[in-house]
Amino acid sequence: MSDSEVLKHVKSNQDLKKKLVLNGTMEVTTKDKSEYLKSFYIAQGAVKPSSTDDQVEFIPRLLRMSGFLPAQIPITFGMLLSAPTVKNTVFFQILN
Repeated sequence: MSDSEVLKHVKSNQDLKKKLVLNGTMEVTTKDKSEYLKSFYIAQGAVKPSSTDDQVEFIPRLLRMSGFLPAQIPITFGMLLSAPTVKNTVFFQILN
């Protein structure tokens, strides 16, 4: 998802948050709630937590996706192909 689309969801999230809270009471329709949650999750996954409403800082696109699989493939192959010594086991467990 591009930064402009994420920014659109961030603004939508802010607008819906203001719309949902009126005079201290919550007036929520199912459509508003689903739109709010969608924009909330997109904003949470692509915007740095330290950013403010005025200045939105994006997480780089490549770092938004999960890094578990690409990071674990070399470690897994290293553990499988290395000799089963204590030194190798400790090294790969620390690396993991």
